[in-house]
Amino acid sequence: MTGECIAYYQITVANNGPSTATGIMLVDFVTNVQFYHIIVSQGTWTWTGQGFYWIVGDLANGATATLTMSGTLWLGAMESSNTIHVDGNEPDPNTENNSATVAVACPTPTTTTTTTTTTTTTTTTTIPSREATVTVNVLDKRTNTPVEDADVRLKNEGKYIEDTDREGKAVFSDIPFGTYELIVEAKGYQRAVQRLVVENSSVSATVKLSSRR
Repeated sequence: MTGECIAYYQITVANNGPSTATGIMLVDFVTNVQFYHIIVSQGTWTWTGQGFYWIVGDLANGATATLTMSGTLWLGAMESSNTIHVDGNEPDPNTENNSATVAVACPTPTTTTTTTTTTTTTTTTTIPSREATVTVNVLDKRTNTPVEDADVRLKNEGKYIEDTDREGKAVFSDIPFGTYELIVEAKGYQRAVQRLVVENSSVSATVKLSSRR
């Protein structure tokens, strides 16, 4: 945890034997953290909004798999709790080591006051936000008019989906900073894909769709 209140976690799943473990799945519930970077050594993961599922797969006797993740604490949150539980297809003679909980605390923002006979200076440290509101405008390429009910997706490690309104707008809230694949699909139009970089608190993009012929 740094002064910017960035949380780092590493989860290791180990097969203590005596045989191969199959169908391993880990469930992780996290509080007060928005994750924006997750790497697994094997398998796949899915973000649920309050945590994630990690489908590890199979592990041979003595083998391990790791998941590394980082993210920022919600603005104003001073602590994050992370609870995990792992399970597999085979009966486990020792289930006491299949669950774990860890908590990390954010350093309290500091206030420094310097006073002399004539002046008083107060400095307050705040926690910066690393999330954005993203607005996507979808237009007909030929008529330049809004396209309603278009399916708009932002995709990197996670996936965010919204539909456009009557004005052809899709608005996403609390999107972590990063680089996304912007995908737009609508009935009667060709699918559009483009790259979108989210690095400010407010980001907008315009996508023009071509009609199917």
